[in-house]
Amino acid sequence: MSRLKKALTNALPACLALAVLFAALPPAVVSAASPAEPTPPPAGEIHSASDLAAREGFRKRALERIYSRQQDKLARQDARLERAAETNTRVESLIERIRERGLDPAPIVSALAEFNSGIADARRNNLKARAILTIHAGFDDNGQVIQFAEARETVGSAGTYLHSTADSLNTAVRGLVQALRNFWQENRPESQPGEPIQP
Repeated sequence: MSRLKKALTNALPACLALAVLFAALPPAVVSAASPAEPTPPPAGEIHSASDLAAREGFRKRALERIYSRQQDKLARQDARLERAAETNTRVESLIERIRERGLDPAPIVSALAEFNSGIADARRNNLKARAILTIHAGFDDNGQVIQFAEARETVGSAGTYLHSTADSLNTAVRGLVQALRNFWQENRPESQPGEPIQP
């Protein structure tokens, strides 16, 4: 009995470590197809008209999901572009306050100009994406695929412009934030180690 107790005592830490490890792992993502949406057969294994129809239906539904997500992304980027205009106003106000304190705001003025240039690029790309998604070639008004090749071209072109919009937005915001951080670090009053001037 003492041997069994000793073996269990020695094995317990290892079991607990394994339990913690498995508990920390994310659950496996299972992408099982529902009965209403069967997984299409691989391209090399299509043997009947029903296989071909299933594969075609799967491809159409994939494009429809992409099209829907792109419309959502367009709306989110519209909101970000609106906030960018508010950011410009706040930073201009901050520049005036910096001047009033007798400091040179030139680095922030330059960063704001770059920010606005990046936002202008983002707006142009966003407008192009909007035009493509508004025309929605290959899709009907409900977002259903009616012409596969045109629909694929629509999501491909819109995706390119949406991606460029996001890149321009992210680069512009990062550059401005970094410039503000650098300015504060260089001009922090030694007697006032508190928070920086808020835009």
